[in-house]
This record gives sequence, structure tokens and C-alpha cells, in this order.
Amino acid sequence: MAAPVAAPASASVGAPAPATAPTRLVAPAAAKPAVVDPPSVTPPPRAALQPGAAPRARLRWPLIIGALAVVVGLALAMSTGGRGRSKPAAPPVIAPAPVAVAPPAPEAIDAAAVRARAITIARGLMTSPAPRIQHLAALVLARACEPASLTFLLDNLDEGAKAMGKVAAAEALFRCGDATGTARLKAALADPSRDVKSDAARALVRGGDPAGATFLRQLLGLSSYRLGAAEVLVTIGDAQSIKLLTAVAGTQNADADERTRATIALAITGDADALAGTRAALEDLRFRPAAAAALARAHDPVARPALVANLAVSALRVDAALALKELEPALDPAPLLPPLVAALEADRDLDQLSACDAILILTAPAPPASASEPPASGPPPPAPGAR
Repeated sequence: MAAPVAAPASASVGAPAPATAPTRLVAPAAAKPAVVDPPSVTPPPRAALQPGAAPRARLRWPLIIGALAVVVGLALAMSTGGRGRSKPAAPPVIAPAPVAVAPPAPEAIDAAAVRARAITIARGLMTSPAPRIQHLAALVLARACEPASLTFLLDNLDEGAKAMGKVAAAEALFRCGDATGTARLKAALADPSRDVKSDAARALVRGGDPAGATFLRQLLGLSSYRLGAAEVLVTIGDAQSIKLLTAVAGTQNADADERTRATIALAITGDADALAGTRAALEDLRFRPAAAAALARAHDPVARPALVANLAVSALRVDAALALKELEPALDPAPLLPPLVAALEADRDLDQLSACDAILILTAPAPPASASEPPASGPPPPAPGAR
């Protein structure tokens, strides 16, 4: 709406109007439209609502959004099987107390049946197409002085076997009391080979024949043979060999291995220092078999665990069986037989034969009490502190 125009004031009559500058006409500024606020609407108070009328709904968006989030989360969990989310720990399962059940008793071993089986296997190997296996099987059966094996060995004394094999055959016959074996061993002392003579002399000493000791004493002056000869002679109490071994064991600048060998050989004399050194040598794998055998000859029970362990080793089991029998002539062989029984199933003939040999040694009848006593010519008890 246009603003009203005011009427100009009337001029006085009779007085001249003063001269003024021409008046500049200015167009009136356009009037701004008036801003009119909308009428405010005031909701009626709750008390003014008509009875029975429903109140106006008010949207609670935070609650709706939260509910939707929960629904979506549950849907995802059900669709993925809970992957990627930690599962609540399952309640501990309390197992019932175990019922103590005694382990089955090991099957008793019949030593006589095992011995019979070893003999059967050795007999079968005597028919092997390999001459060496035949010869070794006959030597095993000679432990039991089987007539067939002795006949086989007698035949091989003249033909077939090599010189060293002939000495082994002669010793087997010698052990069974065959005079031919004794004669052949003594004849071997004149063999051109020093090794053959040494082996024959050792066999005679082991059998208690003095002819072997005479030859071995001749070797005490040879550096390459003296320890080997002394190790055999000391078992019959030879004073010359004991003196030599004592000197070698007590020489600080001597070869360490030779000192150990001398110490082990002296254990049979009962010397305290030698026994202690031999027990220490059990910790050295190189000397363990010899140390255990020496302690067995000295009737020291410390040797037993090492000897029992060696029964499981094909190359060591025969010597271990001999030493165990020397340690305890009347031993019960049954507990010692399981590794040997298992070896009877070996694929190699040599493994089977070594097991058969060890079985025949361990299951042999115990010798008479007088035979197990040290010989009268054995070494005298050492003086206190003497080596």
C-alpha cells in the first residue's frame, strides 16, 4: 500500500518568497513489503482434550533406529553361524573318574621252548646254500655240542674253511671235549700267520690249557701285540702281564686309549683304582662293551645294565651273553630273552644266528659250583692301594 502524500504548507500572502535553489525532485523510495509472522498455534493443554480422544503420536526415532540395528545384527549372526564372533565358553564337562584297570600281565617266556626254537632255526641255516652261513650255524649249534654240528666242523678242519675259521672250529670242538680240537689249536701255534697263532693261543687260555699262555708271553715284548696278549694273560693271574698293564695305566704321557685298555684289563685283579676307572669307561661308547665284560669278570653288578642293553645289538649280543653268564652263572634267562626272541624274526641270517647263539649261552645249564669259583692260579688279592 502507498504511503499517504502530505499537502504542502500554504505560503504567507504579501511577503515575497525568498529566492531558493531550484528544487530537485526525488522519487520516493519503494516501500519494503512488511514481513508478517504467521500466527502461532498453541496446542491445547492435555486437560483441554476431549474425553476419549487419542493423543497425537510422537515419533521416537532413536528407539526405532536402535531396534532396527538389533534386528539386523541378529539376522547377520543367524546367517553366518556366528563366524568371526567369540562364542560363549561351553560349560566344563566333568568326566567320570577313570576306573583303574590293571595292565595285562606280560606273557611268560618259556626259556626251554625258546632254546628249542633257536636250535631249530640254526639247524635250518646249516642247510643254507652259502658256505659261510653253514659254518656259522654249525658254530652256534656247537654251543650245545650237537653231534651234527661237530661232524660238520671236523670235516671243515681239513677242507673248505679258511685258517681263521679253522681256529674257531677247533675251539668249538675243544669246548666240547673233542681231542681233535685241542690238537688242532696247538698245531695252529706254529702257523706262519701271527694272527692265527694269537687266536689259537687265546682259545687255549680260555680253555685253561697252559700252552696258549706260553706263546702269549712271547708277545708282551711286541708293541703291536703286547696289550692284546696282556689282556688275555691277566685273566689267569699272569704276573708279567699285570706288571705291564700297571705300567701302561700309570704312565701319564702314554696314549689315552692304551691307558684305558690297561685300566679295564686290570679290573679283574680287584684293584680299586682299576675298578673305578673301568666303571668310568662305561660312559665311553668305544670302551663300554669291554668295560662291562671286565666288570662282569670281577663280579661287579654295575656291569649288568650295559650288558643287558647290548643284547639288543647284533654285533654285541654274543659277548654280552657270555659276560652275563660269567657275572651270574645261575641267572634266570627268561627276563633277558625278549629282544633275542624278536631277533629270531630278523630278515638277515647273521642277525638270526647271533640271537640263536646268545640264547644258547644264556639258557645253558649252570655249571657246578666248583666250576664257577676262581681258579687257584688266579691273581692274589691286591695289597691296599696297589695297582
